[in-house]
Amino acid sequence: MEGEEECEDPEGELNIDLCLEVEDIQDDLDTESDTLPELSDAYKGAIAKVREVVKIFRRSPTKNDAVLQKYVIQEHGKDLALMLDCPTRWNSLLAMLNPFQQLASCVQKALIDLKLSNEVTQADYAVVNEMVAALQPVALAVEAICRRDSNLIAAEAAIHFCIVELRKQSSELANNMAVSLESRMRQRTATHSGVLHYLHNRHESSLLSLVPPASVIRQLIQRLLTRLDQVHEGKLKANLARSFSHSALLILMLFKLSDNSKDSH
Repeated sequence: MEGEEECEDPEGELNIDLCLEVEDIQDDLDTESDTLPELSDAYKGAIAKVREVVKIFRRSPTKNDAVLQKYVIQEHGKDLALMLDCPTRWNSLLAMLNPFQQLASCVQKALIDLKLSNEVTQADYAVVNEMVAALQPVALAVEAICRRDSNLIAAEAAIHFCIVELRKQSSELANNMAVSLESRMRQRTATHSGVLHYLHNRHESSLLSLVPPASVIRQLIQRLLTRLDQVHEGKLKANLARSFSHSALLILMLFKLSDNSKDSH
């Protein structure tokens, strides 16, 4: 099958879960971008002002080393540099705002010494604090999801943590991020995510994944077994052990469902 070639991992093994995930979410990708909430201009304005201040010290080693770092060392005991973000990478925004927030008083003193006007107002500093508070749990969740040993259960736990932390905040940004993140996850979560929750926690559902009915789980198992049978013979030999482990797991799932059905009667 042509689609299976695109779902191979670096070791050449067929990633069946990834194939199913692509099939389940591909139709949603073209429509979700139009539903994102708009944020107030205060966030864009604050980011633009912070960039201008950071550029003053990033482009002039003299202003940074002789003026800014003097106050930084006095207050923090070591050199701490300002960072300039890359507009196409969201995590670089946090990398810029975090040190700027930490060095706010030092920056203000340095601008006074340089006789430069500080366009960043107290309201802008408050907005910066809101953005840092909102982006930090997102960064932690992304780091957890990107671990090599991460799976759907761990990923949903990380996203759940992120949503809970965002809900604790009262800012417009945090609220919109929590709503958008939960909405997207509910739209994109595939059936096999609920099946994994069934295997780990029996009938307990997570915030983002509901355990599907037994009939739906059986249909998913049949799809997985069909895909395993359709693997090219050469690949089947190369991944024989893994294929058998998958098949054994699926058979055990069928027995578990059958036992549960008998118990319910």
